Parts: sequence; structure tokens; C-alpha cells
Amino acid sequence: MPIFDNHIHLRAEFRGVEAAKDFERAGGTAILLTHSPYDEIPIHRAEDYDKAYAKTLAMAEAVRQATHVQVFVALGPYPVDFLVLQEAIGRAPAIEVMRSGIDRAADHIAAHRAVAFGEVGRPHFPVSEDILAACNGLLEYTMARARELGCAVVLHTEDPTPATFAEFARMASKAGLDPGRLVKHHSTPFTRPEDTHGLVPSILAKESLVVEALTEDQAQVIHRETPERTYGFEFR
Repeated sequence: MPIFDNHIHLRAEFRGVEAAKDFERAGGTAILLTHSPYDEIPIHRAEDYDKAYAKTLAMAEAVRQATHVQVFVALGPYPVDFLVLQEAIGRAPAIEVMRSGIDRAADHIAAHRAVAFGEVGRPHFPVSEDILAACNGLLEYTMARARELGCAVVLHTEDPTPATFAEFARMASKAGLDPGRLVKHHSTPFTRPEDTHGLVPSILAKESLVVEALTEDQAQVIHRETPERTYGFEFR
């Protein structure tokens, strides 16, 4: 049976390959290794994303060499990078660095070294309206690049509600991207199409959340209210 962890972070300075081996021993067959910021590679300028992405890609290759796990990679500028950059260099230059980070991730996707943008989006904690607007603009730009490349976008945002799912679906429509290409990382256990608006919820594989998600899904199937849909689980 394929067991795919669709959102995992691994680092060589922590358990790295050994964690992937544990996953394989437990029956895991594939992972989406998702980029995250590195303290030792602070982002001051666009070129720093080259170093950061190289570290994630090297980790992916190390897992491939040491296991039989199939490794996919998602790359993109972490949303909180924008806050640090804006403080250091100002809003407009910060936006340009983030856009370059998106474009550099796009180059890796185009070259088949990665399969998706991620995790990208906006801070998961309250921020000012102007910061939120800037992050949303960057997210829309990412969606437009995803449409060009035919790839997915892994979203890092606040915990979603049906209203936020609808907001992201509207963004996708504006960018010309199928909302089914948007994966909401760390999602609340929504599975009904009227709640997710076509997005793919990625739900933490905690027993209570799995039961809630599957129970809601089964109730919809029984009542014949929904077509086929897709959702995933993240293992922790």
C-alpha cells in the first residue's frame, strides 16, 4: 500500500536521513520534502535562496541514496521571510527579494528538481493589513507561476475556515490556476467541497483529526452529496 507523507521537513543536522529510514521501516513509501527556512542561511538578498534551496535538494538526494522512499520536493520562500526582510531593507525591496525567491523555485520546478511551490503564503499569526496585502500579492504571483508550470502550491497560512478556503479559491481563479492545485498545509479537518471550495486540505494525521475528517467524508458519501475529492494527511 502506498503511504505518502505529503508534508515533511528533514535536516541533516537533526535526524535527517535517519528519520526517513524510520518512515520507511514503518511502511512509508513516498514523501514531499517541503522547504523551510534555515537559521544558518539567513535571507538578506535573492541569491541567498539559491543556497537555501540547494540544502533542501541535497537532503532529498541523501534520502534517495539511503532509502527506497520516493522523494518529491517543494520549494519556495517561507512567508515569515517577508517580515524579516521588510524590517531590514524596506517593503518594496523585500517584495522583490521574495518574488525572486519564487522565480528561483520556479526554475527548479521547470528543471524537474522540484514538483511544487511550498510552503508559501502568509504568516499564520495576526499581522497588519499592509503586510497581509503584500503577502497575498506574493501568493497570487506564486499561483500565476504555478499555472505556467502546471504544478501545485503548498499553502502556509493561518488555520483555514470555509471563508479562507473560498478566499484562496478566488485568488486561484484570478491567477487562472485550478484550485485543486492548492494544498492547504496544516488544515483543519474539512473535506466537504462546500467547505474547501476545490482546494486539497492536508490534515495532520492525528487520530482524532483523521476520524473527524473520515467521518465527515463518509457522511457525505452516504447522502450522495459530493463527487470524488482529494485530501491528504501529514505525519508527525
